[in-house]
Amino acid sequence: MGFMQGPRKLRRRRGLSAAAAGFLIALLLAGGACFAQSGGKGQEADLSEARESEFSEALATQHYYLAGHYFRHWLLELAEVELRESVRYWPDLKAAHRDLLVVDILTGHPVRALAEAMMVVGLGEPIPLDAAAARDLDRRAARVHYRQGIAYAGRRRWHSAIEEFCWALSYAPGNPAVLHSLAFAYSNIGDFNDAERVYKAAFQASPEDAYAHADFAFMLSAAGHKDQAEDELSRAVRLAPSAAALHVDLGWMAEARGDLATADHEFTTAIRLSSGHAGLWTHLGRIQEREGKSREAIDSYKKALTLDPAQNEAQQNLVKLEGSGPS
Repeated sequence: MGFMQGPRKLRRRRGLSAAAAGFLIALLLAGGACFAQSGGKGQEADLSEARESEFSEALATQHYYLAGHYFRHWLLELAEVELRESVRYWPDLKAAHRDLLVVDILTGHPVRALAEAMMVVGLGEPIPLDAAAARDLDRRAARVHYRQGIAYAGRRRWHSAIEEFCWALSYAPGNPAVLHSLAFAYSNIGDFNDAERVYKAAFQASPEDAYAHADFAFMLSAAGHKDQAEDELSRAVRLAPSAAALHVDLGWMAEARGDLATADHEFTTAIRLSSGHAGLWTHLGRIQEREGKSREAIDSYKKALTLDPAQNEAQQNLVKLEGSGPS
């Protein structure tokens, strides 16, 4: 595969300028994905016309080597989309067309492979993407990078997930779902400063995203900011008052701080929204018991057992309370 050729070989093929090569090195040293998130292709418009070609070549080379990374890990859809981004910026880069030929064969696209073969042998001319096609390519790139990030997150490979979410943002700046996922990944590696920064960007992009506020609350809690965490989770509940899970989360947080009245209220609200969960009734009973509300706790434990007779904690606590008599 042409992926393995070095920068010098690319320069010989098209005469990549020293300035463009230096810019590429700066990109790679800065960490391509995070550079792209903080500016990347958006800076292209700020360049003078004299440097536009050099910048395009540098971007094409960056995408080309990124494609090689994905190919070596057998992530062929990502390799293919990055190669297409490469030829978007450098349409007659034959190394990229040759590698697209291989990827198209491996992924079962013979017609596309034939078109790439014609480019490689000089029987075809590159057709630059128009604005609409470029937008479609960026949307597809954002989607496949985001999907790969979610896959890494599911395996708790948080650093790899962060890289993919950063790349997704480079193609879809300000996308609230990607921002939310990126912030969540940062919080899972303990990088609370970056997590907070990205959560705030997510709130600006989608102020009504209650679950982003909830995740931010748990990040604040993990960082030791308990008061801020509860305020943030309360905001999430106000944004989505019919979400039983958020009331449960706020109840848990209040209970952990010893605020039993708020915990009682939130679990009661969660049960009103979703009354068929025996575990919620058991937990409410435990809170009521701590509050000294034995009669209410007995009722809650009985409702838990009606829904699920296997609730051992509810059964044991009920026997204890009924044996001691209601208060």
